[in-house]
Amino acid sequence: MKTRIITGSIFALIMAGFLLPGYKFPALPLLLFFLVNIFGGREVYRVVIAKFNLSLRGLSLLWSVIFLTALIPCGGNTLIDRSLAQLGIFAICALTLLFFSTIILACIHGTSALTPAVAVNSAGLYTAFPCAVAVVLLTAVPDGFYWLLIAVFSPWVSDVSAYFTGFYLGKRKLIPQISPKKTVAGFIGGLVGTMIVMAVAYKFMVAALYGSGSDSPYYTIIIGSFIGAILSIASQFGDWLASVIKRETGVKDFGTLLPGHGGIMDRFDSVMFTLPATLLIVLLLAAIK
Repeated sequence: MKTRIITGSIFALIMAGFLLPGYKFPALPLLLFFLVNIFGGREVYRVVIAKFNLSLRGLSLLWSVIFLTALIPCGGNTLIDRSLAQLGIFAICALTLLFFSTIILACIHGTSALTPAVAVNSAGLYTAFPCAVAVVLLTAVPDGFYWLLIAVFSPWVSDVSAYFTGFYLGKRKLIPQISPKKTVAGFIGGLVGTMIVMAVAYKFMVAALYGSGSDSPYYTIIIGSFIGAILSIASQFGDWLASVIKRETGVKDFGTLLPGHGGIMDRFDSVMFTLPATLLIVLLLAAIK
């Protein structure tokens, strides 16, 4: 427990050092997700290729850097146009890499390697796509830095709320075949806790950026609660997918870089889902205004 607390405290300070100055120095959060994609992606890639005994030299490195294609500036007069254009460039590059590397692996190892080849490439896409979304939030979305903070910190709110609710009230198991410790009460607690925190956070964010009279307070509370609900569900789904991958590959943690916590992806598994969910929310809000 002592090791876990020390590691967690150091990790929190490092995260704050990368993220909090990000409004004036966006290169810092970009560097953070570059490192997450390199080290976290490598962790997932390692456990998947160990499961299928299948690899292609240099493939992990390509998946580690391909998310940077989302940095390519694109034209567009609206938030939606710019975001989708930058994400579209990444998607074209990522799918091209996926198709070509899959067929190369199948040619090297035989047609029986087709399914494992897709799994190995999916391991790369698992981290590259959310990190590309982080790039889009920072470069194509006005005030996207604040949305990035919401995407990164909402899983922590959901996890803490779910943990304490499940600890005190959890009796009925939610998904015992995937994660025996998850309970229905924990899921609901994470959902409600994140809705409350996001309702307050969104109200303050709108007031700080656009003025207190920009929207009805009831409207901002409703929208904030909606954001919290979506991000809590996304966060918990991300956690569940990571549990499925680890259970299927026979590992307890993705890595050992963070003593007491596991690897990088053991800390960012939920963020991999809240990042795309956050961008979808931003695009939806832009479309209805």
